[in-house]
Amino acid sequence: PINALLAGFDPQAAQAESTGSIALDSDFISKLRGSESSGKTSAEYKDKKGNRFVGLDQIGSPRLKDFNRATGNNYTQNELKEDATKQEEVASWHYNNHADNIKKQGLDRFIGQIDPKSGAEITLSGMLAVAHLGGFGGLQKYLTDQAYTAKDELGTSLSKYMKKFSGLSVEGESSGPDLDSQGRPFIGPEAGAEVIQGDMLGSVFEAGKQAL
Repeated sequence: PINALLAGFDPQAAQAESTGSIALDSDFISKLRGSESSGKTSAEYKDKKGNRFVGLDQIGSPRLKDFNRATGNNYTQNELKEDATKQEEVASWHYNNHADNIKKQGLDRFIGQIDPKSGAEITLSGMLAVAHLGGFGGLQKYLTDQAYTAKDELGTSLSKYMKKFSGLSVEGESSGPDLDSQGRPFIGPEAGAEVIQGDMLGSVFEAGKQAL
């Protein structure tokens, strides 16, 4: 079944072009899309409040607005659902923008640590999965607030995504962790995105006091 759901983040943080270090044919993206949409470009999910999430990556309206603002496009969710090429364009920006902001905000300092909520090693792929599920603000809060967790309306928690997608390659046609020349997890060049201030989890999340 389609897993849940993509929340947008602060629109003020979505102005920069991505640098293109996350490959759409990577192990990470392949596994995430299998979880989100069963690999179907026509997939659509509608939550209890009527918010739609469409395509391979289950893109919601707030995140699509972030993309349109950053790139000068004006895609609609209907157009996205019907056009696989547009889905790839949006997805490339989406994942790389999150990777750029992980670098920009210094969240890469957590890489290699053990996440106390999931028990998994924190890796770039795990952080990207949490940002995809909970928004970038959700990732920030997840990593910095030990009392914080969240789940979507289907019951999928951020800690589950951290564990499920830990250690996957973000490079194309490869397996294993994505490493730089020094053997450390690669984040990619720093982009010019503004510092994200807020937590934009979206309507499908419930905050809790215990890790799920």
